[in-house]
Amino acid sequence: MNNTLSNALVLAFCWVLVAGVGTYLTFFHQPRELLTLQETERATVLRQQEADALLAQMSASQTEARDVYQRWNARYKVMPASLRSYEIVDYLNNLTGSGFEAFDVQVVGVTQSAGFSTYSLGITGRAYYGSLYRLVWHLENNRSFYRIRTLELKHLDLRDADAEGRERMQVLVSFNLTLEAYFGGAEGMSAPSAAWNAGLVAAGGSAAAPPPVPDGILPRFTPIGNPFYPIILDAVPPNTYGLVDLDNAQLVSIANGHAVFRDGDAYFTLGVGDAVYLGRITTIDPETSRVVAYLNRGGITDEVEVSLAQPGKGTYKPAVLPVADPTQN
Repeated sequence: MNNTLSNALVLAFCWVLVAGVGTYLTFFHQPRELLTLQETERATVLRQQEADALLAQMSASQTEARDVYQRWNARYKVMPASLRSYEIVDYLNNLTGSGFEAFDVQVVGVTQSAGFSTYSLGITGRAYYGSLYRLVWHLENNRSFYRIRTLELKHLDLRDADAEGRERMQVLVSFNLTLEAYFGGAEGMSAPSAAWNAGLVAAGGSAAAPPPVPDGILPRFTPIGNPFYPIILDAVPPNTYGLVDLDNAQLVSIANGHAVFRDGDAYFTLGVGDAVYLGRITTIDPETSRVVAYLNRGGITDEVEVSLAQPGKGTYKPAVLPVADPTQN
């Protein structure tokens, strides 16, 4: 009996011990270990995500560095060591020899910084749109280091007299721009024109300008159209060259394929294709004794018919024709 009781006590003790250890492991030790493992896993995932982000950032930085390096090696703007205001004025004069009615330049000042120096200029004037477009193109795309900061454009109809005192009307653009000219840059900022010339001299040649910039990477040299030329002008252009005015001229005769007009006290002999005020003659018909011309009255196009039977003003038939832009010079 004593042995049976002893064995029972031993078994009970063992059960209590196993149950206590199991309870401790299940409810105390394992949850702490599981929490530690979860925190370790979370830290590992965060480190992995940080590593992936750093790898992606490194790849992006390498790509950006390659792009910057390529742009640096492909730079073509030449920044002179020194620059004088008269040199800037001379450069601008060479670019504005024609197509400009007025061109005023004011040197605002010179700004010096650690890396380069800058001339600031204010420029105002009047010009044909095509001429102004080409000026902007040269300033932005030539090798000389100029930069347009601000540009304001306005449409302008200018009535004045030409060199012979004849009244004329010009469709112009008035402009106001702020220009910066750079010089005195730190080493490496300018395009390597000096290195280019040094290589030519070393090869037995003479100093020369760097090779031209390929046309394929530059914008169009001529504008596609003129957004400042109105479809219909505010006023009809004057008769600058004293051409026959079909509104007032009288058809006198038609002979040998030509028409004779009297305009005021003068007589004019015209053929097909000859210019008249605001247009050209398109038809001379001796059988019906009539002359037909197309006139462009500042954007409104008419077919005008004048006959021997109707002296004075002709008859008008509206016609749709493209309006030419004379400002593209």
